[in-house]
Amino acid sequence: MAWGFAVGTGHGTGHGTGHGTGHGTGHGTGHGTGHGTGHGGGHVGGPGSAFISQALILSQEATAGDWDGKADLAAPKFEAPVPHPLGYLSPNRRVQVLLGAVMARLAVTGQDGAATLMLGDQLIATIERPEPDLFKDQLALVRGYADLRQDRLPEILTQNDDLLSFFAAVANLDPGRRQTTLDLLALTQSVCVLVEMQVKHLCRAARPVDWSAAIQPLIHTPDHSAFPSGHATEAFALAHVLGALTGPGQVQAQAGLLAHRIAANRVVAGVHFPVDSAAGAILGTVIGSAVVALATGTEPLTAHFAKTRLGGTEDFTPTWLTGAKAFAPAQDKAKAVTLLGAVWDAAVQTWRPSALPPTGGPAQ
Repeated sequence: MAWGFAVGTGHGTGHGTGHGTGHGTGHGTGHGTGHGTGHGGGHVGGPGSAFISQALILSQEATAGDWDGKADLAAPKFEAPVPHPLGYLSPNRRVQVLLGAVMARLAVTGQDGAATLMLGDQLIATIERPEPDLFKDQLALVRGYADLRQDRLPEILTQNDDLLSFFAAVANLDPGRRQTTLDLLALTQSVCVLVEMQVKHLCRAARPVDWSAAIQPLIHTPDHSAFPSGHATEAFALAHVLGALTGPGQVQAQAGLLAHRIAANRVVAGVHFPVDSAAGAILGTVIGSAVVALATGTEPLTAHFAKTRLGGTEDFTPTWLTGAKAFAPAQDKAKAVTLLGAVWDAAVQTWRPSALPPTGGPAQ
């Protein structure tokens, strides 16, 4: 499922200060395991704040467009207390079990400047680091994005550690009625962290502030590679999985626009280049598709980001992603992970009951 974005408002979101220290080490387990009470850093299932609300107002105005006041979703279905075999566990433990099963199927390999992602014995993604001159040429784009800093500040600071509150605002991810969806999104984000940190290590690239002291990022610059963007990777993976659960419609479209905004706000913050976002969007969409494939026994998407995929003066936009025709289905179906499939089916039932046959299991 490649994204069919409408052209959004342009530059997007943020993910910075703690990403460098806590994100790479603790996020892969801590985010997936700690999402039951404070899933999105204190909003989804936890206390809110005026600052988070202001950030959500800005995000809604940018991604929802001119809403006509009409319903675009089916009537909701509330979940049963134990909707799948892992229902006896806490959300933390459920994600730990699923994370181990998924990561047993994924592997990152490569060498300096290039990384590959395998799903079983299938190559599903390659990411190549651009030459240094391309990053230098993109400094002019980073300078242009900086003019949006004051407008995007609430979003940038909130999205440092909390992406899920924004997706929750699009899809009403309340734990009482969407816990299985939250489990799957927490799993997806945890998988992304474990994969993206390996890709970043292989594709190490300097941050904008390493090229010019005039950048002065508005958040702390993380210690790991700028390329590819971890926030872009996670946001597009989350958007893909949420869109696959809900099916075509407003949630899917708006989640895609939100992912772009999250990615682009990292450039606004001064810690990424647009090319980082572009590579992260491709990697994240492939990771999201791998999660879906392992849940449903279908083909994942494949994609490749060559070092010249985005030009030095070329911006990362929603239309670039759709026009790049980056994604193609893999040749073979993934071998489904049974427990993941059970959680997936339970989540789909809360969004699209007719998408599954009466006996359960992925619709054919």
